[in-house]
Amino acid sequence: MPSSDINSILSNARDTVYPEQIWWFMASFIALLVLFHFIKIIQQWRSPSLPRDPEKNNNLELAPHRRRSISRLPIAIYETITIILFRYTVSFGYSRRVNWAEIAITMHFLTPVAGFDSDPGGLKIDPNYYADRAGNAVASQIPLLVILSGKNNLLSIITGISFEKLHILHRAIARFSIVLILAHAGGRISLGLTGSDVITEPWLRTGIAAFSAWVIIAVMFIKPFRSKYYNIFVIVHLVLALMITIGLYFHIQGAAGYQNYIVPAFVFWGFDRVTRIARVFWNNRGFSPSPIKIEILSPNTLKLSINQWMSWKAGQSAYLTIPKISMMPFEAHPFTISTIPTMEKENNNEPNELVFIVKVRNGFTKRLYHTVSKAQELNEEFLLNAFVDGPYGSPPELDMFSDIVIITGGSGISFGLPLLGEIVRNKETGRSRCSSVLLVWAVATPDFNTFTWILESFNKILTNAPSSLRVRIHLHATGPTSSISSVNEEESKRATPEIEEKSPMTPTIEDRMSIVSGRPNIASLLEEELSSTENALAVNVAGPFSMVEDVRKALRFNLITPKAKLHGQPRVQLHTEPYEIAVRAYLFMPL
Repeated sequence: MPSSDINSILSNARDTVYPEQIWWFMASFIALLVLFHFIKIIQQWRSPSLPRDPEKNNNLELAPHRRRSISRLPIAIYETITIILFRYTVSFGYSRRVNWAEIAITMHFLTPVAGFDSDPGGLKIDPNYYADRAGNAVASQIPLLVILSGKNNLLSIITGISFEKLHILHRAIARFSIVLILAHAGGRISLGLTGSDVITEPWLRTGIAAFSAWVIIAVMFIKPFRSKYYNIFVIVHLVLALMITIGLYFHIQGAAGYQNYIVPAFVFWGFDRVTRIARVFWNNRGFSPSPIKIEILSPNTLKLSINQWMSWKAGQSAYLTIPKISMMPFEAHPFTISTIPTMEKENNNEPNELVFIVKVRNGFTKRLYHTVSKAQELNEEFLLNAFVDGPYGSPPELDMFSDIVIITGGSGISFGLPLLGEIVRNKETGRSRCSSVLLVWAVATPDFNTFTWILESFNKILTNAPSSLRVRIHLHATGPTSSISSVNEEESKRATPEIEEKSPMTPTIEDRMSIVSGRPNIASLLEEELSSTENALAVNVAGPFSMVEDVRKALRFNLITPKAKLHGQPRVQLHTEPYEIAVRAYLFMPL
């Protein structure tokens, strides 16, 4: 048989096998995530609940009696891998940092691209071989891209990773696919658009349209543009993504079997939309929006309250659609729920009150603020209704931890506040092993009414805290003023009697709360917490990127080492909340 015929047979076989091999690469990494999730569940299940002795210091240097044990090797290996992948980051330009997990994922998916570099004989780079192979590989990734873009997907369930954090995988596959697209388009152009490949062919035109849409998305994804025009980016992204999927479906009509990759993408997309519609119907007991109460706490902060039948966990978020404010019929915006559900109301099948503390920014929140403030200035009655879609997010499971640290910055308190409330409630009902919790809130001089509302919430939570739970709250004023209490001296004097009447600060609460000036020393704080516990430590952070980065740096190998783990250093779980999610807009488009 001529060598050219052999090469042709091998090439055709690889065109089919190559996308399947890429799927095995995908499956191997997803399996690794599932394994990590399973190990975490087992660790939490087996974590002992030991009484905490505040006077006892567990620093390894002060406890030389602890001997190294080979039985701790799996935990040491697991935490070492976790530190390397998730707590070390690399800077790209001035505004982009990624951790090694994201880099590893991207490289994991780019590895098969090396298969493009030669013909079946391994002698040269030939577009006759890699052009179609690259296109087939792109088509095979469409279902996974669609799954990862959905807020309701199976991967979140089996990996325990929220859809927001799975966007790392979504971005990695998108980057990987753009390389394949360029290889496919460049290879076909170099072979010449003649004969059956003439540009007037409908299948080729749809391919060009899909290619153009993908390039536009890639350009718009550059962070400076995405951050400044995020609402525009989301709308264009949705439209172009639909164009890509439809365009590829018609473009690969001649490639037998590859349309089978595209059809499931529409199924997954439809499942996500149907699920969201069903959730909205359930939460609102129909498609009639629920009344929403809006209070202006300050020119920069709104308090939104709405009654819903849904149940949620502390730290989860919900999407709000307010028809009179939204620019599009199904424009929805995510906000972290600042309260926890009341068990009595759930047991009696009554709606629970969802409260959102919303920072006023551009777009939706600014329109909402102006609508409410204008109505108040004119002393007019106004009524706004909202649809609620949620809950979303995978908050940390903390009931198995005896020591918990919550670090928040700015509006990140909307994540930390309900987390503290849930810890206190679960401890009171006997469902939590927690014996010590520390909440740190770093904020520039806050708006007085916002701060008052936060104090009232702390007061309510701490009043119910059992004596067996040690609660400490550190409020740090990072602004130019000497302390948070001097937010507005004149306004503070006028409002002091009202605060004392509404939420008196009992001596017990005063003992648990401290207000100081300056930024918190996160490294020293975490070192002290880790050295004073014999049990696993849960660290949770929601704040600006610089704060999250400080926490990551503090929990690297300078504080946590494999040697220390072998000697019994407590396990540390780090949960970072996607801070920017709370200020971005997403579109809920079910049709």
